[in-house]
Amino acid sequence: MQFTVDQSRNMQELLIDGRHVRCDTQGTLLRLIEFCKQSDEEPTTEYELQKALLPFAESLSINAWVLVDGNGVWNVSRLVKDMNKLLNNYKIENFTDYLYKFFSLQCGTIAHYNRHGWWEEYQPASKFLEFVAGLQEKTFTPDWHYTSQLAKEKLSQLAKDLPEQPKDPDENNDDGN
Repeated sequence: MQFTVDQSRNMQELLIDGRHVRCDTQGTLLRLIEFCKQSDEEPTTEYELQKALLPFAESLSINAWVLVDGNGVWNVSRLVKDMNKLLNNYKIENFTDYLYKFFSLQCGTIAHYNRHGWWEEYQPASKFLEFVAGLQEKTFTPDWHYTSQLAKEKLSQLAKDLPEQPKDPDENNDDGN
């Protein structure tokens, strides 16, 4: 992958095929440079560039990030892992900030001030699952946003394949509590 380091604005930024690729820190930028040197990919579109950068994004630590022309390259594996954790134990403590940001920024929902407000809007669990199952059909994703498309596909499939609906924490359990 061919690139140039843009030092004109004192930022952690590369230019790859005319697209600005920014990172959160100098350390992430150095790792990205090594990744680009080892890659055989020659992306010519933003879609191809996001696809090529997905393995890099999935190798980053929890707070690190990479943007292509200002658009996040989502860590799809992390989103799937976070969703599985939430579906296995359906309560707000398992609704991560990363999932909240993805739903707010990529899935046509408003932020509801914070993740607690978002969570309340999509309760009970059946409403949440209906929303997630319909991500591909009911929300718009630009053609070039590969990682968002892939994440929506995988999260939607998780919701559709769920053998049984997660129990809402507010529901009474069988022991009378």
